[in-house]
Amino acid sequence: LIAGNDRQAATLCADLAVEQLLVTKQAATDGLNAKLAASGFFHPVSTNDDYSVWRLDTSKFSPPRSDARVRIASGKHQETVPAGVLGAEKTIASSAKERQILLAESPSPVWKAQLDGRILPSKSQGGMQAFTIPAGASGKLEVYFAAPGRYLAIAGFLLVYLGAALAWVPLGDRRERK
Repeated sequence: LIAGNDRQAATLCADLAVEQLLVTKQAATDGLNAKLAASGFFHPVSTNDDYSVWRLDTSKFSPPRSDARVRIASGKHQETVPAGVLGAEKTIASSAKERQILLAESPSPVWKAQLDGRILPSKSQGGMQAFTIPAGASGKLEVYFAAPGRYLAIAGFLLVYLGAALAWVPLGDRRERK
């Protein structure tokens, strides 16, 4: 934070869905806590000997900004999409305008979005992953992380687990008979 750019820093935090900042003792000693307190966009939540926690106040924006991880934007209007760690889902109504899904993640081909089973085109927008919802489109929106090795890793984990479980199953009397 540099004097005069506190709104810009707060806007960037909101765009990236950063709701809280964890400030280390060293950063606080270097003056970060004082800069956050002077900004008016960040408020202290808690502090201890090792760090302090600050919360972004999105109500100071006009219109109020969402600090949601997944947003649907149409001009100045934005709506949030309930999101988990690796996905988001919402039923959306039709709109006469094209809309953008903004995901607070770096652009990557492993992020996918679909609307009623149809894959939406992806792009980068302001350093974030974005998808385009065509005008007039509606239905069930799904945003998800589609790592190609994901199912292979799950299958490998299940095989190891199954192998470990089978190792504990007795296979009859193993003692030598004399």
